[in-house]
Amino acid sequence: GKPIERLKEIYGDGLKTLGFWGTEPTLTLDLIQPLLPQLTRVFPKLNEMSFSTSMIAFEPIVRFIEALQGYGIKLKVQVSLDGPSFITDKNRFRGAAKKVPKNFFALVSAIQDQKTISY
Repeated sequence: GKPIERLKEIYGDGLKTLGFWGTEPTLTLDLIQPLLPQLTRVFPKLNEMSFSTSMIAFEPIVRFIEALQGYGIKLKVQVSLDGPSFITDKNRFRGAAKKVPKNFFALVSAIQDQKTISY
């Protein structure tokens, strides 16, 4: 699509790292996943993707990791924690302080359970 064409104009085929910023990636990873074949074709040197997440959900991250298999792309995930519950629950939503670590450990467990995932 247009964003990929624009990146190609700027970076040529030399793009090696692609980071997703400016939104909660667990809301958009399922939209990016179908673009992986085009991204790897247009940017043959692409070998790393990264994003920061508040761990609202972990399932989209697991699906994205599974989709990356076979592309030779390393995924770096930064988890954002706001602090104690009186801060996190106010800044995000009630119960977030408990949900974020729970989702983090669920993500780690899901990755460990996948015998085909290399990380």
